[in-house]
Amino acid sequence: MARVPILPELYVVGAGPGDPELLTLKAYRILQTAAVILYDNLANQELLALAPTACECVYVGKKPYGEYTPQEVIHELILEKARSRGRVVRLKGGDPFIFGRGFEEMLFARSHGIAAHYVPGISSMQAVGFEDIPLTHRVVSEGFWVLTGTKKDGSLSADLRLAMQSNSTVVIYMGMKKLPQIAATYVE
Repeated sequence: MARVPILPELYVVGAGPGDPELLTLKAYRILQTAAVILYDNLANQELLALAPTACECVYVGKKPYGEYTPQEVIHELILEKARSRGRVVRLKGGDPFIFGRGFEEMLFARSHGIAAHYVPGISSMQAVGFEDIPLTHRVVSEGFWVLTGTKKDGSLSADLRLAMQSNSTVVIYMGMKKLPQIAATYVE
């Protein structure tokens, strides 16, 4: 009997803000058919139980200011696992297209002939609604900004000052290390 060829493909899947019940139905379905899951520390590990028993789960975490798996290693794992096992799921916390490098990973896979797909996840910025904090409110906030707290070179985002001048909510990702500087900018 002829063997069915392996179709190498990558699904970059958003795991949401931590609560497994906030996973999208599509993400749920994709996890149930994964051959390999590459996951990080922001994705709730309870989600790995959704995978088939034969699924290989590989931790490729990145912890702020701590140990991490270099992006080049993650890229090589995507290639190796997709070519040898088929469907690879890159499970990322929140939404992989919001400061998550998900698009970079998809472009890398595609540049090597591997089909790549995006499955959005609920971002932590949306999760503030669970604490009854709206991103917009017609009396208080006309919109919202989503910024990184620290750019690649370590400096604050130039858009921070622009955001402070607006009548909008400001959402800052990855800003804990620069929190005193960010707060000082708001006070100025």
